[in-house]
Amino acid sequence: MSPLRVQQVRHAEAHVAIHDVRQRVFVQEQGIDAALERDALDPVCAHVLALDAHGQPVGTGRLAPDGRIGRMAVLAAYR
Repeated sequence: MSPLRVQQVRHAEAHVAIHDVRQRVFVQEQGIDAALERDALDPVCAHVLALDAHGQPVGTGRLAPDGRIGRMAVLAAYR
């Protein structure tokens, strides 16, 4: 497997990529209600994206203001 690059991103600029990964993992794969995938914390959290060798998002996670790590999702092919 090619090396991955993990970088911190701003929600405002990367929300499409963040939510695409989470939608695929949580909603499509795990059957979580789509209404639960997003919440009011997203804009104030610190977010990271894992990118493959082609710059495509393959994973994401967030750190909430209270220090909790959450919404970690990695596409099945990269687990």
